[in-house]
Amino acid sequence: MRNKWVIILLLSGFINVKAQISSVSDSFGKKNEEKSWILMHVAGTYSVNSGDWADRYPAYTALPLRLEYYHKNKYTVGIDYSFYLGSQVNITGMFPDMTDDDGSLRDNNGYPAVVRTYMRGWSSRAYALKIIPLFYSPSKEARWSLQLGGGLGYTRHYTKFNFDLDMVPQLEGAYLGGYDRLSAGTQLFEQIRFQYLDNSAVSLTAGFEFLQGFTKQQRAYDFTTRSIPNQGYFDLGFGAFLGVIIPIRLGQTSSTEEYYID
Repeated sequence: MRNKWVIILLLSGFINVKAQISSVSDSFGKKNEEKSWILMHVAGTYSVNSGDWADRYPAYTALPLRLEYYHKNKYTVGIDYSFYLGSQVNITGMFPDMTDDDGSLRDNNGYPAVVRTYMRGWSSRAYALKIIPLFYSPSKEARWSLQLGGGLGYTRHYTKFNFDLDMVPQLEGAYLGGYDRLSAGTQLFEQIRFQYLDNSAVSLTAGFEFLQGFTKQQRAYDFTTRSIPNQGYFDLGFGAFLGVIIPIRLGQTSSTEEYYID
């Protein structure tokens, strides 16, 4: 009889321990269940160019704005729009037969004209990234991840001139479009980035991207070459970026209970 009660007590204790472990496991699993997010990015990128792009714009800065859907720590899909703000422009040979022996343009008063040049433009792209989880902190609900992927889009860029109005007629009105090298076309890119995501604090992202552009001049006539432009360009770029993320977790419910009194 004594052995019977011992067996019953042991079985009872085992069942109780198993139930507690199961309860803790379920609670932990629910607490750490991955959610989906909508992420808004504001970033800054510095790119160094090569290929045909470097012949016109050696480097530039871009300001990308991104909107993403982050699916349960598995993958990300998104769209972005970037502004080009470059100050490095190669103008060598841009004004044939319009410069003096010193390579300067002359204004209406016969003095060397002060002409500042900038790269301007934009790109619009869609992309997908595979998420590789690196670290998760349950206490902070924060996660580190590595993301790999790429996308496809459209790019458009040109040379902007800044000079005193009515002082350099060679670059004003209809003449300006003949020198601005407006180009547009398809852009491919690949991206590697690290991301820190935390809905209770500042979230950050940083990484690198590789660009390949297939562009063509959009003007009807090129005054630099004195020809109808039909040459295609292969634009290559390598950029590093750093950005801030505004996360919005989907499916999040309040932990407090609501009571209604009739």
